[in-house]
Amino acid sequence: MLPVARRWGYRTLLAMELAVIALLVAGGCYSRQNYHVLSPASGDELLNKCNVVVEGRITSVEKRDKRSWGQVIFFCFSFDEEPQGPTRYNVDLSVERVLKGDPNMPRRIQINNCRPLTPQESEVFSETFFPNNSRVRVGYNHKFGSTFRNLTVVPLAEASEKTPQ
Repeated sequence: MLPVARRWGYRTLLAMELAVIALLVAGGCYSRQNYHVLSPASGDELLNKCNVVVEGRITSVEKRDKRSWGQVIFFCFSFDEEPQGPTRYNVDLSVERVLKGDPNMPRRIQINNCRPLTPQESEVFSETFFPNNSRVRVGYNHKFGSTFRNLTVVPLAEASEKTPQ
C-alpha cells in the first residue's frame, strides 16, 4: 500500500509543478488583437476577401498598460523597478455604413487588446495609435466577442465639408 501512496504523491507533486510552470508561461504571454493597417490603395484587395466590411468613425481609444507577470504573481511585494507589461488599446468604432455583410448588425464595434501600430502603420495613420474621430473602413471574416479573425483597418481620407468655389 505504501508504494501506491508514494506514487500518487509523486504524481500530484509533478502535476502541481506543471501547473505552476503553465501559469508562469501563460502569465508572460500577453493577448493581442492581430490586424493589418493598410493604405486605401492597397487595402481594397484585402477587404474584398473579408466577409464583413463596414465604414465608420473611431469614437474612443482607451490606452491600457498591462501588468507584467511578475506583478501578478508577486502582487504583495513592491519592487523599486517594476517591469511594465505591454501597452494595449481598446478601440470603439461607430458604424456609419455596412458595405458587406448583415445590414442589421450593431452600429457599434469594440475591438479590445489592440497592439500599438508598427512604424509602417503609423505612417498610414500619421500617429502611433488610433486617432479619435478618424474615418476608417474595417473588414473581418469572423467575430467572437471583441476578437476578430482577419481584421483589416483602412483609414479613409476625410471628405472636405467645404464646397469648391
